[in-house]
Amino acid sequence: MMTERAATHGAMSMGPRAPVKNLSRERMQAELRNLRTLAVELERERNELMERARAPDTNKGVNALVEACRGIVNSEYERRKQAEELNARLREKLDEHIAVIERLKELIDQRSRIDGGGSTDGEKSQDSRHLRFENGLIREFLNDVHVGYRMTDSIVDTVDWDGESHHRSWRVDTRMGRCNGRPQRVLEIQKQFKDPVSSFVHGEGDLKSWRYLAQYFQSSPFSVDELIIQEDMMAIRYRRVYSYRGRDIRVSISWVIERFVEANREVRVWRIKVVGLGGVDGENAMIDKTAPFVDVVGWLVVQPAEQGVVTRICAHLVPGFLCSEDAETAQDESSPHLGDLVSYVLQSLQMDISRANDQLAKK
Repeated sequence: MMTERAATHGAMSMGPRAPVKNLSRERMQAELRNLRTLAVELERERNELMERARAPDTNKGVNALVEACRGIVNSEYERRKQAEELNARLREKLDEHIAVIERLKELIDQRSRIDGGGSTDGEKSQDSRHLRFENGLIREFLNDVHVGYRMTDSIVDTVDWDGESHHRSWRVDTRMGRCNGRPQRVLEIQKQFKDPVSSFVHGEGDLKSWRYLAQYFQSSPFSVDELIIQEDMMAIRYRRVYSYRGRDIRVSISWVIERFVEANREVRVWRIKVVGLGGVDGENAMIDKTAPFVDVVGWLVVQPAEQGVVTRICAHLVPGFLCSEDAETAQDESSPHLGDLVSYVLQSLQMDISRANDQLAKK
């Protein structure tokens, strides 16, 4: 009996057991599920990339359009900048040409009045020598004068005017300038005058010395060929003979001067060309093609002082030959040598300006 119960109890205790967990298999199954999920995700990303590749790249298109627009804008900016610079230069030239045309119109009006008998005898005697001034020469000189006026500060303000030598005598120096667009060493003369008698009128400048210059030209003892006197411009062409080292030197002088009245100063710029003449003096005296010449550009600045006015003068002298630098050896004895001509122009400028200043101080 005990044996059967024990057997029954043993049979009952030997029933089905719970399955044992396989950790390795579960780990592999988990990894498999993860891989499947990852594969699905990768496939989705691949499909998106393929769709993007097949569709047009709008970002690149926009960037290319922006770059193209930027290039067009930059190109247009450069073109407009160049056009504005060109327009400024053309406007400057146009203003100069307008000034020349206005002066030529005044000459035509003067000639019309003389031909029509509308002028008095005094006007005829004053204007009869005005009418043959070479238009090309006056236009060239006026252009140079206007260029020189724009250079006034860069010329006059670079001189040390505080030195005592500028009050007593002329100072001669050399300076690097420009002639026909090329660097050129020029001879510069400098002088400062103080005139306690003259006065500077705002808006009018120093009319006293300007009117004196007009009177000097009108009463000139030289052989005057042509003369123009206007409110703010004078031009004269004349011939004269001077003695230098025992020789009579004949020259032809063309001179244009213009005044510019500013708020607190008056600027006068002049252009002179002195050319040696060969042969006999008179109406038939000719300028040889190899004649020496001296070009002069001058600046005169008048400013009010505590007493009277102070006048500062700078002039640049550039010597040369009309045709060739070797022309001096080909000149005949009646023609001036270049060195003699430079000495004459230098001394003449100093003496004439100093004499005029002394006479003004006595008036």
